[in-house]
Amino acid sequence: MKKLLIVGVAALGLVLSGCTESKTGLQKNVINTGFEKCANYLTSSLKSPSSLRISEAVVFVQKPEAQDVYSVFGDIVVKDGKITEIARDNKRRFREMLVAINYEAQNSYGVYLGGTYQCQYLFELNNDEISPEPLNTYLIKLKSDGEDVGLGVHIPIADFTGSNISLDKNIKTIKSSVDSSFTKHDEQIYVDLIKQRKAEDQKIKERELKRSLEDMDFAEIISAAEAAADAAAAVATETAESISSEAQYSDVD
Repeated sequence: MKKLLIVGVAALGLVLSGCTESKTGLQKNVINTGFEKCANYLTSSLKSPSSLRISEAVVFVQKPEAQDVYSVFGDIVVKDGKITEIARDNKRRFREMLVAINYEAQNSYGVYLGGTYQCQYLFELNNDEISPEPLNTYLIKLKSDGEDVGLGVHIPIADFTGSNISLDKNIKTIKSSVDSSFTKHDEQIYVDLIKQRKAEDQKIKERELKRSLEDMDFAEIISAAEAAADAAAAVATETAESISSEAQYSDVD
């Protein structure tokens, strides 16, 4: 019985290790899902989707820019000008996964042209997590040959639908410049997020002040116009009364 238990645990360990990509520590379904969604966006952008030929896909896991982190997670992580206790307690940190697809496809004239399509993902890790959970991973940018496609919104990944057994055959290279542990860089991200929040709050105050001044100016203009109208009416009344009085004196004479 004990031997069976040991064998079972060993087999489970092999299965779990087989699900993990060695260079990044990410589950293979995270990487595969990132590639598959990127390939779908690329396909839908082509003049001739059926002509798509993918030569290779390269996946990079790296440190994100603070501005990108703030745009997705800022309202959750920063409250009242400081990092939330739950974020610090969970050692919440952020990583970027960039999928770059080199391809060829026919243009509207039927000529094959090469290009590069990029999808940028941002995900958060908590506590001892090495690989992210669904809904903590977002597609935040699309680029075609270096130009921003304009995704418009950050799209949460509801589920990792890719295979967790083996990587897609089109993924030729995987590189990572950061691991999953909490580092000084993550602490610096916290500092930068607070700065971003303060800058955003300042912009909001400036906009509100501007609107207030604009409203005040408008009110003052209306008030001045009404006062001018009242003054003009008073002058007109006085003039009319003066003319009437002079006419009466003239009749008496």
